[in-house]
Amino acid sequence: MKPMIQILLLALLASCGKIPVSPVNPGPVPQPGLQYINLNDAIVKPGNNQLLDIDGDGVRDLNFKVYLVGDPILKRDRYFYAVSSFENSRLLAAGENESPVMEKEDLIPVKNLPDFEWYLVAEVNLVQKVIEINRAPYWMGSWVNAIDSYLAFQLVKGPSVFNGWIQLSFDKANEQIVLHHAAFSLQPGVDIKAGL
Repeated sequence: MKPMIQILLLALLASCGKIPVSPVNPGPVPQPGLQYINLNDAIVKPGNNQLLDIDGDGVRDLNFKVYLVGDPILKRDRYFYAVSSFENSRLLAAGENESPVMEKEDLIPVKNLPDFEWYLVAEVNLVQKVIEINRAPYWMGSWVNAIDSYLAFQLVKGPSVFNGWIQLSFDKANEQIVLHHAAFSLQPGVDIKAGL
């Protein structure tokens, strides 16, 4: 009887293989000098915020959130899909608290971009859903059609600034932001390019 149990155990072990693992970036080699983070397609939607500690130092860096603002005078509600920076992080912002939608290979400079400045403790509105009486809900914002686009940020450590990016998509059908990947420079004061 023992040989039969051993054969069954061997057959069971042989049928249990390793699950294939896909690399984060099957394409070209990423930029040297950057630390890459897989955000595992984290979801940001009403009731599900994402507070990120990008560099793993135990200090919050960015907060992706959705919040509702009601306007009884204009008789409309707006859901804001936003990201906030803190006292140790910066976001590029301008105008109506918007941030540029960056694509792969776009330069993220240490200095300001035309029409955009780096701000500590900032909030940037990526997308908003507007609900009005007698009108179908509609979407606004520069990130409404973002698919695998990049949000620039900076980490601030004393006098040193480290550029970084978050790769994200806006899923209008499911009314959510999907956070794919992040990266930041390991060297201070260096311009980097967005993308894997």
